[in-house]
Amino acid sequence: MESQAIEKIVTDALDGAECVATDLTGTADHWGVRVTWHGFHDMSLIDQHRRVLDAFRPYMSDGTNEIHAVQISTLSSND
Repeated sequence: MESQAIEKIVTDALDGAECVATDLTGTADHWGVRVTWHGFHDMSLIDQHRRVLDAFRPYMSDGTNEIHAVQISTLSSND
């Protein structure tokens, strides 16, 4: 996958989110994502990460296996 596809997965799942994806290994299956979204406000960090990870599940071992790992960083757009 390319970074634009990774970013689209997040922005499609979290309406109004901004996402920056970085290929961490050069293999296009280990990604770092920095996600900013207003919906994270008042959500615990683990719940924020779960919301992002849920968007990737169809592409991980639960699905197509195109993505092996995701390193997630989240921010509320209110931060």
